[in-house]
Parts: sequence; structure tokens; C-alpha cells
Amino acid sequence: MEGASYQRFPKVKIRELKDDYAKFELRETDASMANALRRVMIAEVPTIAIDLVEIEVNSSVLNDEFIAHRLGLIPLTSERAMSMRFSRDCDACDGDGQCEFCSVEFHLRAKCINDQTLDVTSKDLYSSDHTVVPVDFSDSGAGYENPDDQRGITIVKLRKGQELRLRAIARKGIGKDHAKWSPAATVTFMYEPEIHINEEMMETLSLEEKTSVVESSPTKVFALNPQTHQVEVVDPEAYTYDDEVLKKVEAMGKPGLVEIYAKEDSFIFTVESTGAIKASQLVINAIDVLKQKLDAVRLLEDTVEADDQFGELGAHMRGGHLEGGIGECLVPISRIRDIPNLVTDHGGYRKTWKNSRIAKLHECLDITAKQPYNGAVNIRFNSPDTDKGERTLPEYQEPFFIQRIKNRRQGIRAKRSDTS
Repeated sequence: MEGASYQRFPKVKIRELKDDYAKFELRETDASMANALRRVMIAEVPTIAIDLVEIEVNSSVLNDEFIAHRLGLIPLTSERAMSMRFSRDCDACDGDGQCEFCSVEFHLRAKCINDQTLDVTSKDLYSSDHTVVPVDFSDSGAGYENPDDQRGITIVKLRKGQELRLRAIARKGIGKDHAKWSPAATVTFMYEPEIHINEEMMETLSLEEKTSVVESSPTKVFALNPQTHQVEVVDPEAYTYDDEVLKKVEAMGKPGLVEIYAKEDSFIFTVESTGAIKASQLVINAIDVLKQKLDAVRLLEDTVEADDQFGELGAHMRGGHLEGGIGECLVPISRIRDIPNLVTDHGGYRKTWKNSRIAKLHECLDITAKQPYNGAVNIRFNSPDTDKGERTLPEYQEPFFIQRIKNRRQGIRAKRSDTS
């Protein structure tokens, strides 16, 4: 129905929270949103992981590929991942992925010089950034007389005379590209069960029948009160929707004795982090990423029209095209070099640009490129026939979201061409 609103206001209640574990309730939403949040936590929250390994010396029993693979799976502290650039979008190194803005360098040097086996672990990796280091899984030094005895994740074991020297580059990525970038060890959710017992029917059962009903559940959902001999629900969340209790009461000829429903707007989440980021931060980052993705979908229709009229520049517009108006957006510096006839550099930011496609719609279009912000240039559009007033556009988002929108737009335009 036109004008109907399906806006909801979910509520969250935290039950348990540790650095690497979180359990919370998500209420007043539906399964599509709950599952979207789960999938984003697993596959689209960025972290930092070793992506390139240059091995100088390796005389261990493991070949180079084995060691590189094991290094990639070591979780690294990734609190700064959200502010880092993806290597493919970094203009500072032209996408090479080896600069301070999009990568972190590690070095490892180990050699066994005695008859004892030398364990080479993640603690032997030396980072160029003290905020990005291998995750420490030790329990605050418990059980260790010397903190240096706390060892990390084993990479390889060396015998006398064997040596390993390497250089590794860690980069920002998401689990959708490779599992090593996934910050989640596991993320699950279940519908919150609602269990009702028909007390009148239950009173007609003998003590043995009540006991059989309690024992029919493979998990400890029900219990028999020793004083009142009443069947009670002691742990409804232990129910696994196996229907064993329902089958039992039907076999006893007592359908309706126990009724179990799933609350379709209430979910119980369990989140375990790999340690790259805290479980609480994992949930928060997932919500931020999900908001960005939803904004991208919401703006898809408007940006299709913007791209049709403004060409390459339209890919970075927000809130619709700026026909006869004024607006601002942030455009990556690397993208500006791709726009026809626009000249800019890091020394002088005030430039004037005219595009032949836009000139068909406007007599002229002056663009003032201001100082870059996080690798992007703030561009202001001025058109002489400004009859719609000034419009300000939100900040530029992660490039890979925009790239997906552009791919979608290209498909839409291709379909239009086929049907015309």
C-alpha cells in the first residue's frame, strides 16, 4: 500500500560481554535483518592480515607456500582497520599496497643454534606499527613464571642449523575476499522460543508420565519440581527446535499439552571473535558497514540518473544529480585523474573544468577542487542556471561499495540499450 511504512526500531539487550565473546538479544526486527547482520559480521567487517610474504631464507621442513599460508591465518590486532585504506584504492602508492596508509610491514628472523628444537611463533614477528601485532591469546601470564615464556601461535619448528628469514606485508581486507580477514570465529543466532504448558492437562498425568515428558527433551528444557511434582520450564533457550517433546505428548494422546512457538521478532546472538577486534567492536563495525550498504542501495536510483548526466563524476554524487544546482561531494584523487579535461595536482587545488557531456546540459560548469581529505578531494559544483538552490552531499564512502553501484548501473544501462 502506497505510503505504508515498515520502519522498525530494533532494541538490543546485552547478556554477556567479554573481549572475545558476546551474547545479546536483538528484538523488534525480522530474520532478514538479523541474518544480514550475521553475514556482515562474518564476511564484510574489515581486518588486517598478512597478504604478501617474501621469504629470504627457509631451510625448515615446511616449504615456502606452507609458511606463507600459516602466516596469513595468524590474527592481527585490527583496531585501526576501519580507518586504513584498501590497497587497491590507495592513491599514495598507486595501488601497490606497500605504504603506511594501506599496509603494515613485518619481519621475522629465526635460527636454531643448539640441539633443542626451536619453536618459531607469532611472537617472533616484528611489526612496523605497534598497534598492529599478532593477537596474544595468553591469559595475563597465568601459569608462567617468566612472561617471556608465553609463546604465541606456532609457525614452524626448527632443528639445529635450520633458519627462517622473511618479510611480510599485512593489508586491509574482508572475509568475503579470503577467510583470513574474517574477524569472527563464529556468529550464530536463534529465534527466542516461547514455551507454554497446559497446566490443566498436565494435572491429569501420572508422575511417571510427567517424568517421561521431561526426559523426552534431549536438552534440559523442562524439570520436575520435587515438592509440587509440577513440570516446569527451566531453560527455554536450551530448546533446539527438535520437536521431540511435541512428538512425545502426541504419542501419549495429549496434543496441546506443550506448545512451542518461535518469536519471529526476537533473536539471541552469540558472537565469538578471532581476537583481531573485540567482540563488541565487531558488532558495532558490522552495523556501520550494514548502514553503508543500505545507504548505497537507497541511493542507487538517484545515482543512476546522476551518472547518466555527469558521466564519470556522477559515480561519486549523493542525493541525485545536480541539474541546475549547486552541491559538493568527495572524490578520490585517483578518480579525478580519470575524468576528462580535469587537471589538478597536490600543489594547487583551485582548477576549472569543463566536460563536453555536461556542456550539453549547462553552458558551463565550474569546479573548485579544495584540499584533499583522507585521499579525496572536496569538489564544489557551480552552474549558472541555479534554480534549485544549494544542495550539500554527504561524504564519500568506501570505494568498493561505490564500485558495486557502478557495476549495477552499467547493467541497467545495457538493458535499456537492448530494449530501445
